[in-house]
Amino acid sequence: MNRSERPRQWTPYLLGIFTGVLLMVTIGELIRWRRGDLELYRSVRDLVVESFVGDVDQSVLVDDALRGMVGNLDPYSRYYAASELAQLDRETTGRFTGIGVVFKPPSSERRVLFPVPGGPSADKIDVGDRILAVDGTELVDLLPQDLRELMDERSGREVVLDLESRAGERRQETVVPTTVVDPTVRHAAILDRDLGIGYLSILAFSAETPREFDDEVVHLREQGMRSLIVDLRGNPGGVLQSAIELANRFIGEGDIVITRSRAESHAYRANPEDALFVGTPLVLLVNGDSASASEVFAGAVQDHRVGVLIGEPTYGKGMVQTLQPFGGRAVVKLSTSLYYTPADRQIDRAHTSECVSGIDPDLLVPIDNDRRARVHGHLATYSPPHELIATIERWEAEEGLQLLSSWPDDPQRAAARALLSGRVATESSG
Repeated sequence: MNRSERPRQWTPYLLGIFTGVLLMVTIGELIRWRRGDLELYRSVRDLVVESFVGDVDQSVLVDDALRGMVGNLDPYSRYYAASELAQLDRETTGRFTGIGVVFKPPSSERRVLFPVPGGPSADKIDVGDRILAVDGTELVDLLPQDLRELMDERSGREVVLDLESRAGERRQETVVPTTVVDPTVRHAAILDRDLGIGYLSILAFSAETPREFDDEVVHLREQGMRSLIVDLRGNPGGVLQSAIELANRFIGEGDIVITRSRAESHAYRANPEDALFVGTPLVLLVNGDSASASEVFAGAVQDHRVGVLIGEPTYGKGMVQTLQPFGGRAVVKLSTSLYYTPADRQIDRAHTSECVSGIDPDLLVPIDNDRRARVHGHLATYSPPHELIATIERWEAEEGLQLLSSWPDDPQRAAARALLSGRVATESSG
């Protein structure tokens, strides 16, 4: 070996030693930085605990610190403390613990408008029953949310309900509170029997939404439905997979949505076997409160040209959040990717400077704020099971009540109905 080769021979070893030393220094600095970060948190926490003028719950301090850490990232990421997990679970799974009843407004009267089909009270509680007591505890001035908490505490075990019927007769029924579907698909109806125009609204996308949707569409078809209006107004989104499944009902092939994270890109493609309603004339109603998963559904329908969007521009939330649980202590909802429509449109207004809203409708039909508020208020109400509507109408006639709200003046729904009927959209109400 000559002398000129020796430096080259030692070069890899020297580089390795240098890299190792640099890595050790970097890790040491990172550890010191993290320790300093934790020490700062502890110092501030201790100051608050020791010197704040009021009493301090240290667990609340931790929750508030984590809530700020995640919540300041963007408008959509959020930290959920243990006390908020039940509501989060209800929103994502579409289920809650209870006896399965919807109360007549005002709900403080505790009179049952109708029992939820398939729920634990379906064959126990009748339309118009008043709940007087639970396990002998009278429910004087007990609000429905208090009753829900009471039922949650008794989940899985029998409770005895004291009831009073519309006729004033008292009785007891034994019910076992369990998980009940909180319906997201509501107000299904045939708007025009001669033309077969069907309608339904989707309040949000939960894990139960596709099943609910399929059941209602099948029921509408049995009544002669040949075209369909799907109302997404006021729908803030929810479970992405559910929106993909609903879009797949009308799209037989191709991409439904593409998500792109820092690490990868993924295309969700239509499954031809799930395209149950391909070819059904379709209108989607959208507005500025249609967001996230609603826009996934709307964007896919618009790009594949399998339906018409009517209403106002959507919100513009083109981000996907992932739920990460931390035992039973907390859940973090974190923005992990952006989504793109099948035509590669990115519509998130927080990340796209050119975007001031989301998806533009094919037919713009603006409405004023008062009408919009009335429409949203109606959409949020529960719709009774088809088989109980006649019973509720008899109750209305007997007591001179209006239990089932009539549809408000709605030019957007009227425009959808007119389009599917082949007429000019000049009607003033839906």
